[in-house]
Amino acid sequence: KIREKVKIFLRRYGKKEYNYVKKLDHEIGNYFHGLAIFMLVQFFEYSILFRIIGHPNWLLLGVLACVTTIIPYFGGFITNIIAVITASVISVKLFIATTIICLVFPNLDGYLISPRIYGRTNNINPVMVIFAVGLGGSLFGFLGIVASLPVYIILKASLEYYEEDIRRKVKNVKETID
Repeated sequence: KIREKVKIFLRRYGKKEYNYVKKLDHEIGNYFHGLAIFMLVQFFEYSILFRIIGHPNWLLLGVLACVTTIIPYFGGFITNIIAVITASVISVKLFIATTIICLVFPNLDGYLISPRIYGRTNNINPVMVIFAVGLGGSLFGFLGIVASLPVYIILKASLEYYEEDIRRKVKNVKETID
């Protein structure tokens, strides 16, 4: 019902505004779809890996890896620290196996799995993601890190949608100056 009310409200202002909000809704929907897929991948990946090496908290670590995926790039770091600390008090063998997992798999996730998932859902450049997360964290701390990807997607979608209008206005300004 809310979507219908918003749709009716936006159509009063014009088709362009309605299509803009529709594009934003689509892009943010794609982001959350990609996030959900990546969270599931993280849950199964880490649960299975920690189960294989015999970590007693394998399910909890899988859930934690899933939940901390919301924090781009740094969320997995929190899970890995907890996994290594708990493994260090159990046995040396478990500590070494956990450390290897915590060194190898976040890189696989960050450089292979995550870009593929977000690349398919939102066509996001990994370098821009790192820049957006860094900028968001520098300006707004923890909340900036969490909000950086949705804000980047909104800005990117807005620029793509209004790109032709911007070019036309820049061309008009250039013609006026000349």
